[in-house]
Amino acid sequence: MNIFKNAFKIVGAKFPIVWSIILYYLIAGVIITSVGLSILLPYVNALVDFKVTEAVLQILKDLSRGEFSVFFTGAHSLWKELVGGLQPHRFEASLLLLAVFMIGRFLFGWADLAFYDMIHLHLSSAAKLGFMPCFIKRIGPAALYQLNKLVFSLPFDIAVFAVLYLISLLTAVAALVIFVPFIMMLAAVLLFSLRIAFLSGWAPALLEHQKSVSASFGISVKRLRGNFRRDYVVYLLFFLAAIVFNVFFGLFTLLVGLVLTIPLTLFFLKVLNCVVFRQNSGLRYYIDKDNVVNG
Repeated sequence: MNIFKNAFKIVGAKFPIVWSIILYYLIAGVIITSVGLSILLPYVNALVDFKVTEAVLQILKDLSRGEFSVFFTGAHSLWKELVGGLQPHRFEASLLLLAVFMIGRFLFGWADLAFYDMIHLHLSSAAKLGFMPCFIKRIGPAALYQLNKLVFSLPFDIAVFAVLYLISLLTAVAALVIFVPFIMMLAAVLLFSLRIAFLSGWAPALLEHQKSVSASFGISVKRLRGNFRRDYVVYLLFFLAAIVFNVFFGLFTLLVGLVLTIPLTLFFLKVLNCVVFRQNSGLRYYIDKDNVVNG
């Protein structure tokens, strides 16, 4: 597909943005880890007796050896132990965990619009602007965009995890245990590809049309409507390739390579979103300063 070919070329031309993404995520990760531990420390201490660290390390070893059925079974068992261990405090622990999760998602996504702006400037006019100027320029709209995105996507995410949890209950049937991990992976790929496709044009529309966050979402949905089948296939292929790419590098670098491959994957997705939106809108875009593609 030309969409993927063009997106790859743009990623190559703007690869230095990946270093900005890594640096921002490291800073955001330190902040949210500090905040999360300070809030959840009493509950973390309560889990020490359950040898959670040892269990997590064992699960990661199973994953690194490619033993996916053992990995999913171990992860499910650990989850049941955690739920059982937190049973006396499950209500307050759940609320605090949800709060930390939402703060984390907001913080990690706050810079998204700045990264999209850097890509948008390149695609629309082959212009170049650094991360900090883009972040400062978009800091208000970026916060509003991220809050709206969180509110909009949370019900969908809850529904997806509910579906995955219901599928995980099939492990109670001995004959189905070996198939459950693959059914869960298939369901996750299909559902999250749908989510990505549905939200893909929101930020590009906001930057291109300079309208409100809600109006930009309406524009993105309108652009998607006539091309949904093609776009869903694009994001389905992206999601599958992203899983293979990150698992491969994770296994062969003992997970260290994920420090690079995950930000690179997220950057590629942002570029892909912008390219798909401009194709759907009939807008031309620059691959580099010498090559222009008509939408």
